[in-house]
Amino acid sequence: MNFATIGSGKIVKNFLEAARKLPDFYYAMAYSRSMETAEKLKNEYEADYAVCSLSDIADSDKVDAVYIASPNSLHFSQAKKMLLSGKHVLCEKPACTNARQLRILERIADENSLLFMEALRHIYDPAASVIKENLTKLGSLRYADIHYMQYSSRYDKLKAGIVENAFKKELSNGALMDIGIYCTSLAAYLFGEPEDIKSMSQSLSTGADGEGCAMLSYEDGLLLQMSWSKICDDLSPSRITGEEGTMLIDSIANPNKVEIEYRSGERELIYDKARDALPWEQESNGPSISGQFQNNMVYELCYFIKTAEKLKNCSDTEPRPNYEKELEGVSRISMKTADAIRREQDMIFPDDRIEGRALLATDYDGTFHFGFDNPPCRKNYESIKRFRESGNIFAYASGRYWDELPESPETYDYYVCLNGSLIKDGKGETVFRRPIEEDTRKILERLRANGAKNIRAYTEEKAYFDYSTKDDKAIKGEFLKTRHFDDIRELCPDTSPVYMLSVSEKDVESATGLCERLKKENLNCCFIRNDVFIDIMATGVGKEFGVKKVAEIENIPDENIFTMGDGGNDKGMLACFNGYTVKNAAKDVKAVALGVLNEVYELSDHIMKLNS
Repeated sequence: MNFATIGSGKIVKNFLEAARKLPDFYYAMAYSRSMETAEKLKNEYEADYAVCSLSDIADSDKVDAVYIASPNSLHFSQAKKMLLSGKHVLCEKPACTNARQLRILERIADENSLLFMEALRHIYDPAASVIKENLTKLGSLRYADIHYMQYSSRYDKLKAGIVENAFKKELSNGALMDIGIYCTSLAAYLFGEPEDIKSMSQSLSTGADGEGCAMLSYEDGLLLQMSWSKICDDLSPSRITGEEGTMLIDSIANPNKVEIEYRSGERELIYDKARDALPWEQESNGPSISGQFQNNMVYELCYFIKTAEKLKNCSDTEPRPNYEKELEGVSRISMKTADAIRREQDMIFPDDRIEGRALLATDYDGTFHFGFDNPPCRKNYESIKRFRESGNIFAYASGRYWDELPESPETYDYYVCLNGSLIKDGKGETVFRRPIEEDTRKILERLRANGAKNIRAYTEEKAYFDYSTKDDKAIKGEFLKTRHFDDIRELCPDTSPVYMLSVSEKDVESATGLCERLKKENLNCCFIRNDVFIDIMATGVGKEFGVKKVAEIENIPDENIFTMGDGGNDKGMLACFNGYTVKNAAKDVKAVALGVLNEVYELSDHIMKLNS
């Protein structure tokens, strides 16, 4: 595979030293802003070309893949340029500045059958899989301490008044983004996504952080402390403790020894780099490694080439090969964790900022409002008021009917109701409508045939209920008493277009089964399950559709659209835009969100900081 490199620092040379061990690596092009530096790199590592223009790489048909090791703030723009030019990208950690950028790069790669991969050498090191495979020996996991603390020679220069890139906040640098990423990514690989994150950090004179720590909690009860520093050393091993013993890892960046100390006093050496020959598992036609190498960058490069070659040889009719299951999502979870730490510490980089007005669209029930016994947080109203006064746009995006929102129109700019089928402005005027095109009578017939209960239909003027399918166990009688529903038999879809139908089942399992059956009915409409409810709208309609319409009306670009929600009908708008969720959301909702927050005001306040 023909590679180009971007960057000329020590890390690039380490990468090229590792690449020499792989027969399938061919060095085609060396890039540096200085042609003299590019020529030196080319001559030392025998590249074909030296260039000082990124376009020379992007436009070249002699380059298949690019390794990026430039300053952090350049990763996103350079990776995006290379992906859009048809190149696979292996990007040095951190993959970019924030999770918003990472989502864009992964989406571009996926749409073009390309590989974008973060160079996390310690995750691809054979020791990482040994650690993960042996966690069960510890019993129920209770506590972990993962750290990477290494005094930097650049800190001495900083104290002398010389500021190098490592401590320049404008380059998205600092201890967290440099070596803290080792901690966040290993935690993501071993334990998945945390339930909660609390953090602290120490800022330097440049505004960059010199050190920090965070406490992560997990659903299974595990508490994980991670710490990172470029202004002090800690040579003690990282450890993971369970009810049956403790695992000791001498170095998370490049493990040499991993052992377990059991409660019984017994010790087991489960990994020793000098002892163990753990070849990276390869396809028969892929590059192979015959033993261990001290430079563990060789493993990430080996994996990258193998996966990129699979993509290259995959036909249009075959499913796109993906990361191995245990590696899927590590970069996303790691970046989301780093984002959460930076939000809590008000650590905003120039590369985080947005230009122009922003649009914030939030779900109502379960996001802005946590139930009738818990009135919305006062801070939400206060923050949204400031948000709108700053020239930004605020919208509710709900599955509710247009007259069911218990908020004054003066408090919002738009109401995206019925999951995007109907949009009202702050004056109550309809600015967009998309009724169901399928014959409503046909949908009702198929719903009843599939045993659907509690069928509701919504036109722009009225709400209807199918009393013949009423199930007292599935829907509270008070709901029907407090809301006026005409009998669905009076509905005349020929004169009153239906915008949404809704069905409620007794539990999530029943709703999931019914939803899957309905999707096979070949009806010209879409079905979205939200907890025990199934909402039926026109094909292509969803909250993301409605939010996009509001953005078009207000001329707000996609990168300035932020969303927040907690349910299944929110997943589309969370995935399409800069989406966040709340702590009580389900795992599948959290998986598509960029972060987890407590209240809406945390997001609106954060957005105002980004465009201040």
